[in-house]
Amino acid sequence: MRINYIHILIASIGGLAAVFAWYLPAVFGNRWTKLIKEYGHLKDEDLVQNKGRTFILGIIICYMNALVLNVVLKVSFVFLKINVVNAMMVSVLIWIGYGLTFSVWPVIFARQKPALWLLSNGAFLLMQLTMASILVLLY
Repeated sequence: MRINYIHILIASIGGLAAVFAWYLPAVFGNRWTKLIKEYGHLKDEDLVQNKGRTFILGIIICYMNALVLNVVLKVSFVFLKINVVNAMMVSVLIWIGYGLTFSVWPVIFARQKPALWLLSNGAFLLMQLTMASILVLLY
C-alpha cells in the first residue's frame, strides 16, 4: 500500500483548520472555554500558556490521525466504491467506535460535564469528516 505523505499533511492541516473554526469564540469557543475552566479549575492565564507547544502537538496528533484514517480508508476501499460519502461513513464509524466511546470515560468517572464532552466530540467528528473528504478527493 502506497502512502502519500503530502496528502496526509494536507488532510491534517484541513482537519486542524476545521477544529480551529469549531473553537472560534463566535462558534463554540466561548462555551468551551467556560466549561474547560470549570472542569479543570483553570484561570484565563492557564489557557494561554504554551500556545506554541499546544499548536505543535495539535499538528502531530492531526497528522497521526490522518495517517491512520488514510490506511483505514484505503483498506476499506477494497470493499467500497471510492467516494466522499463512503469515506465519511467510514470516518463516522471510526469516531463512534473509538473516539466517542473512549472519550466518554471522564464523563462517567471524573464528573466531566456532558456538554464539554459533546463539544469536544463534535470537534473530533468534524476533524474526521474533513480529513476523510480531503483524503478521498486527493486519492
